[in-house]
Amino acid sequence: MMVSDSYNGSQLLLCCAGHVSDAGRRPRENGIDDEVDTSCGMDTARRKTVSRGGRRPLRTSLQSLHPMILLHLESLSRQTTKSDLLAFLVSIGQLERRRVGRIDLRAGEAVVEVPDDWQCRLVKTLDGQMLGDRRVRVWAESPPGCEDAGGHHFERLTHMLELESRAQVQEATERSRRLSPADAERTGTSLVDLIVADEDTGLGGRYLLQLIKRKRSPLPWTRLGVGSPVVLSPHTGKGAAGHRGVVCERAEGFLRVALGSMSDALAEHETWRLDLSSDEIAVQRQRAALQRARLARGERLAELRDILLGQRMPEFDREREEPVLNPGLNDTQRQAVQFALAARDVALIHGPPGTGKTTAVVELIRRAIRRGEKVLACAPSNLAVDNIFERLLAAGERAVRLGHPARVMADLRAHTLDLLVENHPDVRLARKLVKEAMGLFRQAGRYTRAKPLPGARQETRQEARNLLADARR
Repeated sequence: MMVSDSYNGSQLLLCCAGHVSDAGRRPRENGIDDEVDTSCGMDTARRKTVSRGGRRPLRTSLQSLHPMILLHLESLSRQTTKSDLLAFLVSIGQLERRRVGRIDLRAGEAVVEVPDDWQCRLVKTLDGQMLGDRRVRVWAESPPGCEDAGGHHFERLTHMLELESRAQVQEATERSRRLSPADAERTGTSLVDLIVADEDTGLGGRYLLQLIKRKRSPLPWTRLGVGSPVVLSPHTGKGAAGHRGVVCERAEGFLRVALGSMSDALAEHETWRLDLSSDEIAVQRQRAALQRARLARGERLAELRDILLGQRMPEFDREREEPVLNPGLNDTQRQAVQFALAARDVALIHGPPGTGKTTAVVELIRRAIRRGEKVLACAPSNLAVDNIFERLLAAGERAVRLGHPARVMADLRAHTLDLLVENHPDVRLARKLVKEAMGLFRQAGRYTRAKPLPGARQETRQEARNLLADARR
């Protein structure tokens, strides 16, 4: 069982569904046609055909007979090739090689043209299958002319999300332009004139930096607290790229920030500033989730979307009597749990604050586990998730907390997925490699009396980068 503050599916690549006709033929002069053969789905091969009397040859490609839709494959290994994808579609999806259209592959994602009448079959067959060492996420777009279910609803939500994100970025930009560093610090959204006092790894392999004031004075009043998304940037480096992170510890004299990646720029600058940031990653995931829900077709997500939009009725099994795990439940709570357990699609438990909804939800989760089901419990805030999580642990359930450890209550962090894997021997080796890499970065940034050999510092930094790459693997 896993508990998370948000359920974020794979990131999406949005493209327009197309209809392939006549194998992409383009007329040329002097009775010669220039064709692009897309039947193999690999790199297109050009060939010449000559027609009589300067007229186009009468040919029809297989793709022109059937509408083609776009099949999206995500979470691919960067080593995956088009040949691997073609073999995957043929061997696992049972789709004939000649019916596969164009394949677009980039950055761990692929978009493939497949016949429209195969989309449901391929999504159900391929989604969740292993390709190499990765479990692949597969989904399909609606074909042209097919109206999206609840399209206006999702467009409105996306528009509102964009407005909110734009307003946050604009506010942060205006604040940075209008205020001097000292004034920005007085607002509580920034800390300036900081130095790196200590470096370490932790919280599931993240890079932890302890930041203190250059004069080692206590930190001023600030809104930056544990869980705050921040940007770390050079104090005097205008235009320099910042590093996104999350505050994971705060004390009177220091802040500790968890960064997702390490940069050799840390050795090039002495003083730093920390600014409160909008959670851009969360916005990107929300936007992708809305698009995926809108375009889903022929899969479970499409069924749930239609039910939640009122376009389809939910289904329920017959309620059955089961032992109650928490004898303190009242009759209303017991009825709510039974009702939810009978739901095949969705169930809504509604009630004012303090009526025992969380208690009922914990009972529901525990009973579902007894049935052999796996449960992902989500909530709109980290505190709400921690509340459910804490009660499940108190009831003796084996639960794992998903999410950034810095945003989890301190006494629950030991049960987060990131910290549970830290005791693995590979993780200990990775931490050792990171420490070595940090030492090399510092060594490359130091000034020495003797002039270093040409390229020596670059070689040291490259060696550090190689160590970090080994640590990530």
